[in-house]
This record gives sequence, structure tokens and C-alpha cells, in this order.
Amino acid sequence: MQLTVPNKHFFKRLKQGNVFFLKDTMVLVPYPEDYTQTLDLISLDYQIMRDELATQTDLTKVNCVYQIDPDADMAVADIKLQFVPKTAGEKEFQIEKSYHVFLDNVD
Repeated sequence: MQLTVPNKHFFKRLKQGNVFFLKDTMVLVPYPEDYTQTLDLISLDYQIMRDELATQTDLTKVNCVYQIDPDADMAVADIKLQFVPKTAGEKEFQIEKSYHVFLDNVD
């Protein structure tokens, strides 16, 4: 799942919802405490990365993307936070941070 991050409030709204993955007959969810702590860290990193990027480029030409997907063994969700140019013709750069959170099988 990939979502565009419109502003710093995105992560507060994300914490209020539920994230889950369906695999065959399994429902996988991130451990709530781990996921909440990871979202707090991502929110802080988002602000730091955004402030740093603001000194280098026009932020209106940049998208921030949040992506979460289960790994191959379905035990961990891989999370990425990326700042990328909105168009290919823009200055080539990409800032990315990766995170991981354990998944639990819900019966």
C-alpha cells in the first residue's frame, strides 16, 4: 500500500485507523505498540527530512510517499518514507528511510 503524505497530520490520522494484510485465509496486523512507536518515529523523521529538503529545493515540486507492505515470510511489514520529485524532469534526488514492524496473525 502506498499513500501520498499531504502534511504532518497524516501520521496522527494513520495511528487512529487499522492496518491489516490479507494472505490466503490469514489476517495479519502490525503489533499495536510497535506500530504506534514506529509511526511516532516516522512522524519525527518526516519533519526532519522535510525541513532539510526545504533548504535544498522548492517543496511544491516534491511528493512525500508512505509505503507499507508485508515481507516475503509475512512476519514483518516493511515501511518506507520517501521524498521524490513530482515530475521526472525535476532535479534528480530521492530521500528514503526504511522501518520495520512485526506482524501478528489474527484468527
